[in-house]
Formats: sequence, C-alpha cells, structure tokens
Amino acid sequence: SGIGKGGAADLGYGEYDKWTSKAQVDAYLAEHNMTFAVDDSASVYVTMSREDWNKYCIANKLDMNKNPWFDPNNGPAKQLVSGNPVLEKAMTFSGPPPVYTPSFHTYVIRSWDGERYYKLQIISWYDANVQIGDEGGRISYYLDELK
Repeated sequence: SGIGKGGAADLGYGEYDKWTSKAQVDAYLAEHNMTFAVDDSASVYVTMSREDWNKYCIANKLDMNKNPWFDPNNGPAKQLVSGNPVLEKAMTFSGPPPVYTPSFHTYVIRSWDGERYYKLQIISWYDANVQIGDEGGRISYYLDELK
C-alpha cells in the first residue's frame, strides 16, 4: 500500500507457466480491457488473530463471551485493511470447520515503480501441526519475475 504505481491483475485460473513476459501480460490486459487494481482501504478484509481480537474487545469494552473470535455463521473475526482487492480473492475462507482454499488463479503484480512484473499463484494454506488461531498456517505459492 502507499504511493506508487503498484497494482495487481487476475490472469485467470491456472496456466501459471503460460505467462512468460511483461509484453505478453500488457497485450492480454489491453485485449481484455483490463487494468491493474490498486490498493484501497474500503474493501479488503483480513482474518484477525485470536490475540488481536481479544485486544480489540478489551479496548472497545466488548464482552468476549458475547463477541467470540470465531462465529459459527461468519468464521473468524475480520478487520478492514489497506490492501489489493484483486489479491484478496486469491484465497477464500469457509467453515466451520475452518478451511482456506486458494483460487489457483495466476495474478500479475506490478512493482511500486511500475517497472517490474511478477506472476503469483497461491497453491495451499496448510500446517498440520497448527490449529487456526494466532499462528495460522503456511502459504505455499509460485512467484516469478516476468521480463
């Protein structure tokens, strides 16, 4: 987030190896009348850790028993952050039980100076030794610079 020319675009499901150059991405975006989405502070939510939720409840004098961190109907508590709305869709949450599912879309990320492009595909969120909460899981992904 912040000042710059950074952004992200969704190149569709799969086909990570198809994307090999900046010129190819630029041509695709132009052909499909797409632009890079920039970060905003009005639409991106991230899952709060249990510890952060407890601190939030204490700071706002909320009863933690009446305001649980994990709501069976809505999942874990979330907070609005500055982030990229395209990349927010790279992984979805469902549950209970809590399940994070990658979209398997390939994304192109433009650097802050607008000069470099990177392709990204998230492939998993998993850690068998950790329950959902403060420690989370491990994101596995592919990431390569496009020349």
